[in-house]
Amino acid sequence: MLFFGTFWLQAQEYVQQTDLPTIYIETEGGQPIVSKEDYVDAVLHYVDSNGVKTYDALGVRGRGNSTWNLEKKPYRIKFAEKQEFMGPKRAKAKSWTLLANFADKTLLRNAVAACIGDFAGQPFTAGAQFVDLVLNGTYLGNYQLSDQMEVRKKRVDIDEQDEIPTEDANITGGYFLEVDGWATAEPVYYKTNRNVLVTVKSPDEEVIVSRQLEYIKNHMQLFEDALFSSDFADPEKGYRPYVDSLTLASWYISTELTGNVDGFWSTYMYKKKDDQKFYWGPLWDYDIAFNNCNRVGDVSEALMINKGFGGDLTQKWVLQMWKDPWFVQLINRTWQEYLARGIEEHVMDYIDSMSVVIDRSQAMNFQKWPIDRRDYNEIVLFSTYQEGIDYLKSFLHTHCAYLTKTFAKAAEEMGSMEEPTPEFTLDTGFYY
Repeated sequence: MLFFGTFWLQAQEYVQQTDLPTIYIETEGGQPIVSKEDYVDAVLHYVDSNGVKTYDALGVRGRGNSTWNLEKKPYRIKFAEKQEFMGPKRAKAKSWTLLANFADKTLLRNAVAACIGDFAGQPFTAGAQFVDLVLNGTYLGNYQLSDQMEVRKKRVDIDEQDEIPTEDANITGGYFLEVDGWATAEPVYYKTNRNVLVTVKSPDEEVIVSRQLEYIKNHMQLFEDALFSSDFADPEKGYRPYVDSLTLASWYISTELTGNVDGFWSTYMYKKKDDQKFYWGPLWDYDIAFNNCNRVGDVSEALMINKGFGGDLTQKWVLQMWKDPWFVQLINRTWQEYLARGIEEHVMDYIDSMSVVIDRSQAMNFQKWPIDRRDYNEIVLFSTYQEGIDYLKSFLHTHCAYLTKTFAKAAEEMGSMEEPTPEFTLDTGFYY
């Protein structure tokens, strides 16, 4: 059968596996997807209550680092033409991800982190549309359809340098960066004077030139040097002119609230054109967060700056910030504002509602992938899905109380500051 463009098929040809949408991917010649670099041509059928929509011009490849080595694989989809694949409230883009969430027996941790990021006012959080996936006729389980981390409208919305710049071009932005423990495997990266590894995600490797790389490297060095200078706490001579306080606070608190042990091992940041500040986020990769990593152990009453990975990466910077009364007061005041707006109740309600949304799909998923089997670094195994949900909620309740006590104590020890918390701006494009 040949397909041209996108169009609707009769529903009886492809059916929903559960009450969630089902994505059917059929690769050319039934080829297996074995590479994270090479796309395989494919046809995709998206099935929901409206019927079946078919896309015939796309490629599929693997994605992820350690997760690619697991039995249930994550994938990246790239369409030949931009698609509003998650509806008009999300980006119109070529690239999308299918997260397997294999190490997370609730399947919800990445979605809950996005919920927290939205609540905290992060400018962009990745989408979370749960689907069932069938690849070349084989059911693979429950997946999370989500955004690719990239510079684009309704994603990391900064000026994109998508062409080789002319000699007189403004190269002050935008730059999309990741402080990244895997940086040496990436095509474009650099190292700061304190050996912090940074990957340049945008401009991408095809168009970036040496003076752009030198510019962003030198600008970050100004930040790092100011952060570790004798005047680091000075509002003008220190690091503060180089950080956006709203995204810094929302990113850091989200890292602590989620118990994300990888938060300092992999940290996204970006710089806008004609703006010297670094903006912190988006949030990404939370499948071993929320007390789900046996390499670290229980973090219900612990801070990630003390127990998380990335001691030679972002953690190095944040530990220095914790010596600054301004930063400590910023974090405590912002956390108190989140509490006043009901962050704990909001997240608990989200978990309850989403566990209902995916109930039929999770049951089918765990028929294929046993819920009581350790597949990665899970601390606790469960005999039922509800036990996993209860564990997630119990961690959040305990951890919220711990953060309230810990942030308040640190602020009291640092003394009072007069500078107000940055004004909270609600993201009117909020989307689950």
